[in-house]
Formats: sequence, structure tokens, C-alpha cells
Amino acid sequence: VLEAHTANWTNTGALGEGSCQDADGMVAALDSTVGTTSRQDMTAAVLQNAPALSDPNGDQTNLGQRLHKLNASGYGSWPYIISVNLTAGDNVVEYGSDSIVVAYGNTDAESSIEIANRNPGDQAEVHMTITDPALNIDPTTADIWSFDLTAAATGSTVIFSNNGTNNALDPQELGQHGCDNNCRLSTDTQTGIGKGLYATTAAIFTETGASTDVFESFDATGAGSWKTIEGAAADGQVIYSYGGNSVDQIITYNDATISMDNGGGDWAPGTTATITLNDPEANRNPTSAETLNAYDETVTLPTIKMGTG
Repeated sequence: VLEAHTANWTNTGALGEGSCQDADGMVAALDSTVGTTSRQDMTAAVLQNAPALSDPNGDQTNLGQRLHKLNASGYGSWPYIISVNLTAGDNVVEYGSDSIVVAYGNTDAESSIEIANRNPGDQAEVHMTITDPALNIDPTTADIWSFDLTAAATGSTVIFSNNGTNNALDPQELGQHGCDNNCRLSTDTQTGIGKGLYATTAAIFTETGASTDVFESFDATGAGSWKTIEGAAADGQVIYSYGGNSVDQIITYNDATISMDNGGGDWAPGTTATITLNDPEANRNPTSAETLNAYDETVTLPTIKMGTG
């Protein structure tokens, strides 16, 4: 005699007494409810844009190549996420006469870190790019990761941020993910860097597209997750490390230059002249064509004095 148990058996009844489970192992009354704790939608938890089953007849009944549909709602029917234990190195996956080779293992050797502006002045957006296949979790969308630049290597500082609510992964969890020196961004010091779009405790990196493995610390406008601080001291250095690779950034100030081209000879009335100002520190956004703002108190604008008075 089996005891009725809502959580484990299923049928069309409320308790499904003595019945068999659905193909996905859930009580029918709860099976079609998205978001219930009784059966979590693991597909949606990992894949943002999971493909839908084909519906050749347009009736939402004969789905897929083999009339595949687990329940009335189709919730959770496709795609399956299959857990396979791979061995380090090359693994051959075969289906019929087709096969592919999947390389499994740590990706330290495939990771890299770059900074677009390695010698900025103060208040400059930090444009950093990290390349690492290990950070590409969801092949259907651009993944997002958050790093705490102020934390120690033994701390829980790395967050897979696609849904915006995940907890930080601890070092053990990162190890289970196959991470060694990668999957964690660190600095030797936080002197000279400060809050941009986010604080340095939440440096956000967004993948440039689905499955590109390339992650950037700045958005489409060039606004960075963090920037150099106002009045940063000259020659201040920050070393960033990721995946066994390091790159530094040194606060650098240069003398500005100004030139005028009036076509040669005297600058006669009614003629134009081109004034060119070269000031590397005024370029605070590496991807944007910026404009010197007369109302910005931190900017010194060039002036032209007419006459001798």
C-alpha cells in the first residue's frame, strides 16, 4: 500500500494517489505552473532565449519531430539540459553519422585581459575587455558577470548576473566550474579608481553578443563600470589580474598643445581660422567623440585675445 504524496506522484487528481509520474516527474496539477517551487524551471534559469518546439500544424499539440510535449502547457518540454560527465581534453559527441569534438577543461590559457586607455588622467572611464570561454554560460544571449575589485582571492566575489539576483559564487563553486586563475578579476590596489556606473565592489562585464566569449566593462555609450578618481595622483598605478594575465594602468598627465591655421600670412578680417587643441586628459571616454564644455568647471577652455588691450 502506497501513501498518497502530492510532491512525488501525479495524475489528473489533486494527489494522484497510487499513480505514475509525468514524463518529467511532476504532479500534473503543479506541472503546468511556471515558477512553482515544486518543479523549478531549470531551462529558464540558465537559458534566456531557449528555442521553442516546432509546431508544423499550428495547433500547439503536435510539437516537435516526434509529437513531443510533456504536458498541456508545454512548460519545460524543450530544450532539455543534459548533464554529461566529460573528461579533460577532447570529447567526441556523436549522433548518427555526425560527430563534434568538445574540448573540456580549464580555460586559463585561452583567457586574456586588455585595457583601451592604459595611461589616463583623472575621471577617465576604464574600458577593460576580458576574453574567457568559461564565462560564456548561456549560448543564447550575452552573459553578464559582476566582480568585486576590493575583495581578497578567498572571498565570494564573483556573481553570474544574468538574472540580477544571483548570490556570489564561493571559491569552491568556482573550482567546480573548472575555474583556476580565471573567472575572477582582482587588483593589487584600489588607489586611483572609483565609482562609475557601479562601485568597484560591483564591476559589471557584459558579453559583446551571444557566445562571443568577449566581455566589456563599458556600455554602448562608453560609460564604464568604474573610472579613475577626480584628482588622481600622477604616476599612480593599478595592476589588474585575470586568468594568470596582468595589465597595468598608470595615471599620466601630459602638457596640452594648441595651434592655429589661418591659411598662411596675417589673419585678415572676414577670414576663418582653425584652432586645434591637443589634450590627452580631456579624452575621458575612449569610444566617444567628446566636446569641451564651457560650463564644466573641471575643463580649461582655450581663449583667443584680440588686439593688444
